[in-house]
Amino acid sequence: MEEESRAGFRRLWLSTGSGNLADGILLAGLPVMATTVTTSPSLVAGVQVAFMSAIAVAALPSGVLTDRHDHRNLLVWSNVLRVLGLGAVLAAVVLGDWRLGAIYVAALLAGSTEMVADTTAEVAVPALVPRAGLAAAHSRLVGTQLVMNDGVGAPIGGWIAAGSMSVGMAVPAVLYGVAAAIVRPLRLPPVDRPPRRPARTEVVEGFAALRRDPLLLRMGTASMLMNVANTAFFAVAVLLVIGPMGLPRSAYGAVLLAVAVGGVAGSGLADRIVDTIGVRRVLQVSPLVLGGAYGLTGLAADTAVTVVSLAVLGASGIVWNISSRVIRQQRVPAPLLGRVSASIKLLSLAAAPVGGVLGGVVADLAGVRWVGALALSFGVAAAVVLWRVDPDMQPRDDQPSEPTRPMAIRRSMPVEPPWHPLPPIR
Repeated sequence: MEEESRAGFRRLWLSTGSGNLADGILLAGLPVMATTVTTSPSLVAGVQVAFMSAIAVAALPSGVLTDRHDHRNLLVWSNVLRVLGLGAVLAAVVLGDWRLGAIYVAALLAGSTEMVADTTAEVAVPALVPRAGLAAAHSRLVGTQLVMNDGVGAPIGGWIAAGSMSVGMAVPAVLYGVAAAIVRPLRLPPVDRPPRRPARTEVVEGFAALRRDPLLLRMGTASMLMNVANTAFFAVAVLLVIGPMGLPRSAYGAVLLAVAVGGVAGSGLADRIVDTIGVRRVLQVSPLVLGGAYGLTGLAADTAVTVVSLAVLGASGIVWNISSRVIRQQRVPAPLLGRVSASIKLLSLAAAPVGGVLGGVVADLAGVRWVGALALSFGVAAAVVLWRVDPDMQPRDDQPSEPTRPMAIRRSMPVEPPWHPLPPIR
């Protein structure tokens, strides 16, 4: 049984790798494609607005789907839908002449299906690994996301998209198909699911559980502010690269590689950082570091400074993302995990499209470099939300059983490769 679980996790891991490689190629490629159609910062930022809007809208339905349905089937069909959807968009590009519209549709499709796939993969982990191995398992998953999205996918996506929109959409479609094929034989242990009730009732239960937990509620609020910063900055980052920095479009993905390098390097220090400064300081300092990296990158508009700042961004983001994910899985009962995770993601992502709009407006009015200062201000606001946080605070209505206290992360977080801040902070 233990060997079967290990094999199941490896299959989940490999499928995640293929799917996230496709995500990296597509999400780095779409803004580059947009710059071949328009030079308007607002229209280029619209790609990120569409992507983040789709993620926010899909958050609650994905939580209900995850708690109701077989995880393997959800993983298979979310990838199959990506293949079919990108195929339809590609056909429209080839047969018609609405390239900017096709880019927006591809962003909407990518955001909605990514939310379902990522939520399902995250919630499936506890069924495949023992509780003590959660941090290590998530480190592997988010490490794969980081490397495939930013380290491999982003450079390839930027390069491909600069040459051909059709190839830029066809390659991810093939990789999504591979992800579906890998995960299809996955066998998960049976789960006792409660009788199905109206979706609204189940959604309300997830929100109620989140509201009762002051730590998770504060973390979700801080994530929301950080995602405004994240979306504002990366909505126009390609314009920063090809404008003030003076680099070609094809270099955009290579610049994003710095995030992956920083994340992988920082993952080796994650355990030491948490042990040295504690969970509380990790939660408080990470938003300041992230905001500072956005601000320095935008205001300096220098290639060397950008590479260093994005590497710091990757290192800080990885510690935040793994810490928050493990805290969540240690505090939330299994039957509610999908809905609570989706509720937190909705809270953290709801304002992200606003960040894309703000980034485009600021770039139009004041110049693309000042978007970094905007992102910095939201990072400071997130740090203020968490400055008085108590990492041992318990839910109001019940006391979690051992070992759910988030301080356990200090003992369990491994020194292994983990994750990726470019897609949303969660």
